Amino acid sequence: MLRGSRHVVLAREGAAGPLVGFITALGDGCQAAFMPLLAVLPAWRGQGLGTALLQRMLALLAAYPCIDLTCDPALQPFYVRCGLRRSVGMVVRRY
Repeated sequence: MLRGSRHVVLAREGAAGPLVGFITALGDGCQAAFMPLLAVLPAWRGQGLGTALLQRMLALLAAYPCIDLTCDPALQPFYVRCGLRRSVGMVVRRY
């Protein structure tokens, strides 16, 4: 999944330590990007790591006029606090 993403931001414990969080984005290179996954290990949550990962990714995607993500309603307040807006959309999920 990380190799297949156009953009990846990683968070490690220390310079070369284990991975504790990451965010990925897919994009067409000019118009639209989609952030399918932001993940932080439970022990590292509540310390601002998710916010930092999201901010770094948004900086990487600054040239894209359209940036989308889909999340559960319980996560929407986090993304609103980070400057994203709620939107209505349609999806297909094949879990």
